[in-house]
Amino acid sequence: MNHVQKTLAITVLITAVLGLSACGSDGSAEPAAGGTSSMTMATTPPAVAAEATASSGATATGPHNFADIDFAMAMIPHHAQALEMARIVLERTGNAEIKELATKIEAAQIPEITTLSGWLTAWGAPVPGLSSTDGMAMHGMMSAADLRKLKSTSKVDALFLAQMSEHHAGAIAMAKTELESGSNPQAKALAQSIKTAQAAEISQMKAMLAALG
Repeated sequence: MNHVQKTLAITVLITAVLGLSACGSDGSAEPAAGGTSSMTMATTPPAVAAEATASSGATATGPHNFADIDFAMAMIPHHAQALEMARIVLERTGNAEIKELATKIEAAQIPEITTLSGWLTAWGAPVPGLSSTDGMAMHGMMSAADLRKLKSTSKVDALFLAQMSEHHAGAIAMAKTELESGSNPQAKALAQSIKTAQAAEISQMKAMLAALG
């Protein structure tokens, strides 16, 4: 599969899983006030919701609270923007190490988006739509101007590393909040995984950035 085909496949996957949302019949799960409830929502057909839950690789068992819901709702668009940034750099860079990193980010975050979407569906909570600027108040999110610069700069490698380091730092902050305030065991385990993996990638990116001079 070439990169254009891969990008199309990623776009189709994310659109299918996350462009829509579902609510439980009891209406028991709602985002906390002041959280991510301002994101655009729609309604997920039962077949899509079932597929998202089945493919999540982890059933959302045990208790959950508003912090768990907010974590999932915020991390979805946050991850989606990371995927867009990875796609941009994969199209523009000639640096093999950066290509490997961007591909690694895609491979990790696409399944996590699917998992988070499945949890929200199981909890009867809405799944946020995807947009480059959804959840702009969240930690580490790039603005539309930031993304335009990434698409046009002649120093794409350095800018990608700097932007993604900031983006990862935001994800780590969100993961720490989930670890402190969440109650669902699977959500907390994912938060810990994100915290550990992205901290390691930040260290890697700082070393790569230093090597660029």
